[in-house]
Amino acid sequence: MPKTIGSTSFASLFKNQTSFIDVRAPIEFEQGSIPGSINIPLLTNKQREDVGKTYRKFGKDEAIHLGQRLISGNTKKSRLAEWARFCENHENPTIFCHRGGLRSRIVQNWLHEEGIEIPRIDGGYKAIRLFAINTLEQIPATPNLLIIGGKTGTAKTQLIKTLPHAIDLEGLANHRGSAFGNRIEPQPSQASFENKIAYQYILNDLAKQNKFFLEDESRMIGSLNIPLSLYNHMRTSSIVLIKANIEERIETILNDYIISNYNEYASLPKEESANIFTHYLLSSLEKIKKRLGSQHYKTIKQKMFQASNYEINDTFKEIHREWIQILILEYYDPMYEYQLSKKEDRIIFEGTRKEFSEWVQNEA
Repeated sequence: MPKTIGSTSFASLFKNQTSFIDVRAPIEFEQGSIPGSINIPLLTNKQREDVGKTYRKFGKDEAIHLGQRLISGNTKKSRLAEWARFCENHENPTIFCHRGGLRSRIVQNWLHEEGIEIPRIDGGYKAIRLFAINTLEQIPATPNLLIIGGKTGTAKTQLIKTLPHAIDLEGLANHRGSAFGNRIEPQPSQASFENKIAYQYILNDLAKQNKFFLEDESRMIGSLNIPLSLYNHMRTSSIVLIKANIEERIETILNDYIISNYNEYASLPKEESANIFTHYLLSSLEKIKKRLGSQHYKTIKQKMFQASNYEINDTFKEIHREWIQILILEYYDPMYEYQLSKKEDRIIFEGTRKEFSEWVQNEA
C-alpha cells in the first residue's frame, strides 16, 4: 500500500467511494469537507490554536513539542482507538489533514506502530479541494447537460432522484430551493456543497454519459451559490419541460414542503415542534410578502395559523391545500411564466413525467 496518494488518483478515490479520516480540527471540517469523510481530529480547535500561536512565535520545533505534550498518555490512546476502529470498519481508508503534512503524517506513523497501514493524501484537503474546483470548471466543456424545468410542484426533484445520470443539487444543498425550502438540519458550507457536486459528477462518470440532468435552479439554493461556471452552463443548456395539472402540483407541494417538514419538526420535543413549524411557515411567507401582495399575504397567513390548530389529518391537509393553490396561481406561476418566456428557444421536450420517461428511453 502506498504511503501517499497524489492528485492523479483523486478521481479513482471518488469513484471507489473511499472512506476518509479527516484529522483536521472540527472548525476546519465545518468550513469544508468531502463526501465519505469523518472528522476524527488530532487536535481540538483550542489545541490547534495554541499550537499555531507557538509555531508563529517560536517556530516549528516548539510547535511540535507542544503538540506532543497535548496529545499524550490517555488522550493519545483514546484517539488512536478511534482511528483504529474506523480502519477496522472501513475498507481501504485514507487519511488527510489540511496540507497533507505534519498532522496526517503523525497519525499515519502512530497507526503504523499499531500495525495499521493507511495511506495519506499528498497535499491534504487543500489538494482535494483544488481538484474539486478544477472538476467543476471542466463541466461546461461537456455538451451533454439537460435541464429539467417545470412550474412549482411538478415534482422535478423527485424525477431527478429517479434518473441514474443526474445530480440532485437541492439534495446536496440540503434545501428545497424556494422561500419555503429550509430544512430542520442546516445547510453545508459553500465549499462542502461544491465538493459534493464534483464528487457526484465523477462518481457517476457524467462526462462520459450521453446525457446528464440537473434541475432548473436559480443561482442560490438557500444560502448557497451554484458555482458560477456551472450556473452559466445551466443557463445556456437545453431544457426538458415537465407538466402536471394543478391538483397534482398542490399534492406535491403539500407532501414535500408541508407534511415532510412537519414530520421533520415532529422529531423535536412535542411542546416545541408545532410552534417551530408554524414559525418556519410564517417566516418563509414573510420573505415573499412584497411580491405576493398584502391581501394574498394576509389570507395565506390566516390559513397557516388556522392549520396550526391541527395535527396531520384531513382538515390539516385541506387548509394547507387552500393556501398552496393561492400561492401557485398568484405568485409562483406568473413568476415562472415570465422566466420561461426568456428560455423558450432552449426547450427540446414538453410533457408529463410519464411522457418524459418514454422520451428519455427513446433518446438513449
